[in-house]
Amino acid sequence: MNPRITSIAAAVRGLWRDRRGVSAVVFAASSIGIMGMAALALDVGLVMAARSALQANTNAAVLAATYNWTASGGTAATAKTTAEGWHSTNPVPNVAITSASATTSCVTATTGLPACNVTSPNVVSLTQTGTVATRFFPVVGLGDFTISAKSAAAIAGGSSTPLNVMFVLDATTSMNSTADPQCTVPHVTSPTKFQCALYGIQLVMKQMIAPVDQLGIMVFPGMASTFVPCNATYPASVPYGSSPIYYQINSASALSIDYNDGKGVLYDTSALVKAAGDNANSLAGCIQSKGGQGTFYAEVLTKAQAALVAEGNVKSQNVIILLSDGDATASGSQTKLSTSAECGQAVTAATTIKAAGTWIYSIAYDAPTSGCTSGDTYNPCTAMEAIASSPAKFFSATSTGTAACTWASSPNTYSNVGTAFQQVSTSLSKPRLIMAP
Repeated sequence: MNPRITSIAAAVRGLWRDRRGVSAVVFAASSIGIMGMAALALDVGLVMAARSALQANTNAAVLAATYNWTASGGTAATAKTTAEGWHSTNPVPNVAITSASATTSCVTATTGLPACNVTSPNVVSLTQTGTVATRFFPVVGLGDFTISAKSAAAIAGGSSTPLNVMFVLDATTSMNSTADPQCTVPHVTSPTKFQCALYGIQLVMKQMIAPVDQLGIMVFPGMASTFVPCNATYPASVPYGSSPIYYQINSASALSIDYNDGKGVLYDTSALVKAAGDNANSLAGCIQSKGGQGTFYAEVLTKAQAALVAEGNVKSQNVIILLSDGDATASGSQTKLSTSAECGQAVTAATTIKAAGTWIYSIAYDAPTSGCTSGDTYNPCTAMEAIASSPAKFFSATSTGTAACTWASSPNTYSNVGTAFQQVSTSLSKPRLIMAP
């Protein structure tokens, strides 16, 4: 073989065997891909963080909307406006919102929500869409990334603590002899104040969560014997301080846990529902406004607290909801207790009850700004105010169209006593997130 050809072949074989520099070439080529993948991973992380932030923002928006909805003067329309405008004052980091659309609806599939229909929704839903400005996606032709989130919240139905609730209802003669043209009770023409108050209790019973929340009803004046709805003649009233005296309807039993189906539908076979009624279903309550004695509610407040404590559930929040005109003026023949400063006696009883941790909601129904007995530093209106746990738990309602009893630091003044009860129940059961419909 030609020596020159042999030397050329040897040189080629040497070059072939020499791998020096190959790794550098390979690394240079592969590093482009590695760096590209790392850049894209950064963008993916950015998008995922933005998606989480958008969902949190949407959740907050619907909760804020439901709180505004249930506030005094709130409506479904204001809830939608609040939800859709939430991102403007609470922007989502790294997200440019392109659309925010809210709707309200009636949801019955989720337990524990307020009763609703087509014209009275109970849920607000919000869908928000936005874009995330990515850094490296545009390099590979993907551009900005579009994300969306949806959330829904009910106006009530969530409660962090189980509730033991005792209604304390004024059943004196004036409650049954006076009509209330400001309220509407299904299937009742010209309802009395007592019928309007019972209907308000029904609205609360629909919004509570059975069997978690336990409910009971007391009436005053007290009764001569127990009354199990609706199986016996309604007992006569007896003077306050009598022994025996019975205030609680169906007092032989504990608080009721079987009053609704968890979806806002009352169980008409429940003793508690029989007592208060279910007017939406043409069931009239069999509690009567018997009268026979004047107004004196210090003793019944103390009895209500004792009944709640007797339940013995330290994990529950005890609640008293008192409705009265507030004018405690029982005469000497109507009470065996002191007739001095009767409104003040009720305030003193309430002070002790509140110190024990019980919440007291006070609904002043046509409470005048003058009255009560000699020696009182309170009038009926200020007594009902002082009984409430706070201004937020004081409510006033009127049958005349204008409430005489108003409290400057409380916004809860209503012409319809049913609305007052609904606002009480709304404050008891807080808005909560639910699965978006």
